[in-house]
Amino acid sequence: MNLTYQNRQAGLQLHRLMQFITKQYINKIKNMR
Repeated sequence: MNLTYQNRQAGLQLHRLMQFITKQYINKIKNMR
């Protein structure tokens, strides 16, 4: 297990987290209207 692999995994998880948060945020805005 090398460092670049760990960094890539962390990057993927961060990317998924950002997508999830963005989706939740958009849904919240839609529901407000």
